Parts: sequence; structure tokens; C-alpha cells
Amino acid sequence: MLAAVGTYQLSLRGDPAFRAEATILAVRSSGALSQVGLSSVTAPPIDANAYQAAGESDGVLLEALATLDVASPTDRDIRSLRSAVTIEAETGGRDSLLLIVEAEGSTPQLASDRANAVANALAAWDARRARESLDRAITALSEQITALGEQIRSLQALEEEAAQTQIDGLIRLRAEQQQQLAYARALVASAEGLLSVLQPAGTTRARLRLDPC
Repeated sequence: MLAAVGTYQLSLRGDPAFRAEATILAVRSSGALSQVGLSSVTAPPIDANAYQAAGESDGVLLEALATLDVASPTDRDIRSLRSAVTIEAETGGRDSLLLIVEAEGSTPQLASDRANAVANALAAWDARRARESLDRAITALSEQITALGEQIRSLQALEEEAAQTQIDGLIRLRAEQQQQLAYARALVASAEGLLSVLQPAGTTRARLRLDPC
């Protein structure tokens, strides 16, 4: 009887913690656009450990804190959110896996908001990976086109008939790269990540946990 009373009093001294879960689907590749004859660019696939590490990274947590309306988040804010969130991976099938984002909060709404904020920030981070590869290609092509233009102008300044063949070749090469640049820029709009929020967290899914101090 004394033990039961002691346990109850300890539970009253502890702060109530609510938990909520958001589920993310991670696929190995995305063929949504290719099925209708369109090209798309997806982020390179990575393993579950990499996704978990990304979900706990400062960049993702800062984006989540912005969603949670935390103004000018500090290192303490980042550490606090990191300690309140866990990300577990579950096998979803041969070509996919599930990431379970579980967050804790002093209220059901806070737990739910935290889980959703981190889940959405992680999905946004993954989508940016696809766009970053295109951005690098666009930058490289732009630099090559500029360099070709300078070479063409230099050869044209020579006013030598023998240089005309080289100039024509450089002009054709520049035209090809300009087409590639236009195509790469068009693909930016279709760039997509491999993560999508399958089940957002909801306050109805939260559960109460009383931890003794």
C-alpha cells in the first residue's frame, strides 16, 4: 500500500508528457511523371540511418521551429526540440520504408505540432536534394556557355578565315548547351523528393505518459 501511494505521489510530481506520431513514406524512386511520358528528377536514394540523421540535423530542426512560430531560435531551442523528437524506421516493402516521427509535448496539441513540423521539414529537405543537383548542373552549363561565348568573340576578333570553322563548331556547341540549360531549368519545377507525409499527427492519436521525477 505504501509503495502504491509513493508511486502515485511521484507521478503527480512529474510533468505530464503527451506523444503524437506522424508517418512518412520513403520510396526508392518515383515514377509518377515517367508513367505519363514526362521526365522528372528525384533525389538520390539514401538509407534509413541517413534520413534519421537528417531529421535530427540543425537545418531540419530550424525549419521545424520556424513552422512552430519560434522567433529567432537559439541552440537551446534546437536541443530542446531534438530531445522531444525521435525518428524510427520500419520496413514498408521492397522499394519503400516508413519513418515514424514521434514527438513529445506538455499538451496534445504541442506534441502533434512538433511531430508534423519535423515530418514536413524532413520531407522539404529531401525535395531540396533533387533541386540542388539540378542547380549544380544549371550553374555548370551557364559557366560553360559564358566561356564558349568568350572564345567565339576572341576568334571573331582575329578576322581570320581559318578560324571560321572553329567558330562554327563552337557556335553549334553553345547552341546545344543552351538547349540543355533550358531543359534543366524546365525540370526544376518537376524535381521531387522521395519522402511524403503519409499520416500527419493528430491530437486524437496522442497518449499521456506520466514519468516520475
